[in-house]
Amino acid sequence: MLIRREEPTDVAAVRALTEAAFAPRYAPAPQVEAGLLDELRVDEGWLPALSLVAVVGGEVVGTWYAPAGASATGPCWAWGR
Repeated sequence: MLIRREEPTDVAAVRALTEAAFAPRYAPAPQVEAGLLDELRVDEGWLPALSLVAVVGGEVVGTWYAPAGASATGPCWAWGR
């Protein structure tokens, strides 16, 4: 397994992986995680250096990201996988 920074060519695979991971929870209703991830990617808090993928045999099999955020008391971090 190789863990590396996400590249633009990984976005579709990460979205598909996210959809597959959360689909059973929401079926038959639409799930929201993949859309949330799309919104995070275009937010100013998205940190490409902290968006990682796990790759096995050339296939993305995992993802991890940490966008920056803010709370009432100051900056904060969100961790996703």
